[in-house]
Amino acid sequence: MSNDPGIDSLERLYHFYGDKDPVQGLGGKVFAGRWPMFPQSRWNRALSDGRIQMESLGPLAHNGSGNYFDPKTLLDDGRSCAEVTVAAVTRVLNQDGLLADGTTESMPRLTEQSA
Repeated sequence: MSNDPGIDSLERLYHFYGDKDPVQGLGGKVFAGRWPMFPQSRWNRALSDGRIQMESLGPLAHNGSGNYFDPKTLLDDGRSCAEVTVAAVTRVLNQDGLLADGTTESMPRLTEQSA
């Protein structure tokens, strides 16, 4: 993600990333508006204001085995990479009151058997 003018209109942006995802880290290197030396950039103001929240999902990759939507690769806690991603998105939607019933109990397991 860059220093897009639309950032000024954001109420909140959750940026989930995997610790094994080298692609997500490029934004902070290639987009000057994300460099700390520009604290008044749209990105850095939103980050400072708490409108951008960065959250690691653990050892997930950008693509291939272990990617964010991989239903086959299981993490140490027994959940698939896809389950970790869905749980994080569901949590913030619940937190912000954007899910009708506020629960995830009826969500199916996203494993190799259900894929």
